[in-house]
Amino acid sequence: MKDVIAGNRVAHAGGGDDSTGDRAQSEGETSRRGYKTQSPDTSEEAERLLFERYRTMEPWEKAQLAAELSRAVDQLALAGLRLRHPDADERELRMRLAATRIDRETMIQAFGWDPDQHAP
Repeated sequence: MKDVIAGNRVAHAGGGDDSTGDRAQSEGETSRRGYKTQSPDTSEEAERLLFERYRTMEPWEKAQLAAELSRAVDQLALAGLRLRHPDADERELRMRLAATRIDRETMIQAFGWDPDQHAP
């Protein structure tokens, strides 16, 4: 039977759904098979499909996905910095972003920017 993911349940094409083994688990809950998904709001079937896709991806596709996710994280971090520092120019925002990943000494040596002097 073909499975269709519907909300947090896996519906079978023949009718009905599997409300035990393949449904998304509540936090800390595992299926009858003892498997616990990576996220409590993800069904086992959805996770299986995702992992299968990851297994079939070419290395360049995985690298591209990682780069896109990294850019998205940077954009979210910059949005938060803009909210907390509305008067900061683009350079200061980029320095603040870099300072979340680079130690103080390196920030001073590489960029001449001391995060402690620009503390929130």
